[in-house]
Amino acid sequence: MSFQYVYCGGWSNFRGEVAGFKGEVKGLHVLKWNRNAGVLEDNGLFEEQILGQSILAVAGDTLISVCELGKGGKVVSYRIHSDGSLERKDILEFTSAKLSYCVTDPRGKYVFVSSMGDGTVKMIRIGDDGKLTLTDEYQLTGHSVTPRQAQAKVHSVMISPDGSLLGAANLGADELELFRVDYEREILRLVCAKPVDWGKEPRHMAFHPSGKYLYLLPEGGNRLYVYRILEGKTLQELAIYSVQDPNRPWSGSAADIVVSKDGRFVYSSNRGQSNIAVWKVLESGLLDSVAYVPCGGKGPRGLNISPDGRELLCANNDDGSVTVLPLDQGTGIPGAVAASFPVPCAACVRTI
Repeated sequence: MSFQYVYCGGWSNFRGEVAGFKGEVKGLHVLKWNRNAGVLEDNGLFEEQILGQSILAVAGDTLISVCELGKGGKVVSYRIHSDGSLERKDILEFTSAKLSYCVTDPRGKYVFVSSMGDGTVKMIRIGDDGKLTLTDEYQLTGHSVTPRQAQAKVHSVMISPDGSLLGAANLGADELELFRVDYEREILRLVCAKPVDWGKEPRHMAFHPSGKYLYLLPEGGNRLYVYRILEGKTLQELAIYSVQDPNRPWSGSAADIVVSKDGRFVYSSNRGQSNIAVWKVLESGLLDSVAYVPCGGKGPRGLNISPDGRELLCANNDDGSVTVLPLDQGTGIPGAVAASFPVPCAACVRTI
C-alpha cells in the first residue's frame, strides 16, 4: 500500500481557540500519508467543524469521534468513503458526561465511551447506517487522595483482542476495572476492580494481542504496570517499570501506550521528555527496556501504529503536530521522522 488515510483529533474550545493558536481551529483533520513520497498532507475533502473532536476510533467504514464540550459531550459517527472523506451520519449528545475516550469492538458494531465528568462507561450500538444507540451505562464509584480524585473519573477504556473484555481506567478512584461485555443483552458486567497505588491516577492501557496481558500507564509517577489476565478474568500484577529516560532530568507525565501488531514491542509516550519508550515483550509478558526515542514534536499525547505495523504515529499536543516514525521491523525502534503535519493541540491519531 503506497498511501493510507490518517485521522487526527485536536483540542479546541467553544470559540475555536486553543493554546498557541488563534482563529478557526478544526477539531478533526483528515490527512493522506503517501509512504512512497514520504509526505503527510491534508486531502482537502473534509470541511465540517464540530469543536472539541479530540478522541477518535475506527470501526470498519465508520469513524467515531468523541467531543468533550464543557461539562457534557457528543459522540459523532461518520461514514468513511473510499477516498478517505467523511460523511456525518449521527450525533449522540450527553449533558453531564465530559467524555474522555472511545474504543470500538473488533466487529465494529459497538463503541465504548468513558467519562471523566460522571464516572460512567457507556456501551453504544453502531447501526449499519451509522445510527448511534445507547444500550448501557455503568456507573463507577470511589475516590482517592489527590485533589482531582474526589469522585470516580474514567480516563479511558480499551477492548480486548477478542472483544470479550473491556478495561476502564478509573483515574478518580485509583482502580483498573475489567468488564465482561454481554453482546446478547447489550450490557457491561463488572468482573474485576484492581486497586492501583494511591495517587497514581490510571490513564491509558493496552491489551497484548494474545489476550493474556494488560499494560497500564498511570498519569502520575511515570510508571508502567504489567498485569496477567487470569482464568476468572481477574488481574494479577506482575511488575512495575519507570517510563522515564534515566539519562535525562525527571520531567512530565506519561500519556499513551500501544502494543505492536505482532505483540513483540510496547511503546509508551512521555509528554515532559517528549519521547517514546520502547519495550521488548518477553515470553512471560514482562518487559525489557530497549530505547528512548524522540517523538519528533513536543508533548506526545496520542500514539497509533499503522495497519501494517510499519509506522508509529504521534499526536504531539504541545507543538501542534502529527509525526510519522518508521519502525525497524527487527529491533522495534522508531527511526527519524519521515513526515510531519501541523494539527493544533493534537490529541489523537488513527489510521486506515
